[in-house]
Amino acid sequence: MIKIELKVAEAEALQYAVEHHMYLCNMQLYEEYDGLNQEEIEEIENFEPYDAYCGCDTCVTREYLMKTFDFLRFMSKVDIYTKDE
Repeated sequence: MIKIELKVAEAEALQYAVEHHMYLCNMQLYEEYDGLNQEEIEEIENFEPYDAYCGCDTCVTREYLMKTFDFLRFMSKVDIYTKDE
């Protein structure tokens, strides 16, 4: 088994990154921009989920996992990726 140690601050940053990613997924899906400033709207409009996102359990799970994998790669903790056989 491979063990990956995250400091509390890293785990909190990971949680924030995934939460923000899911926020953008849902904001783009439902297009509820009331109360947002132009910068926030542009961030949502320019956002790209990892694949087509409809909000179903499969899409949510994929987005959570892929954002987690990307974050851990960015933090130089581990490189987890999908590969066609």
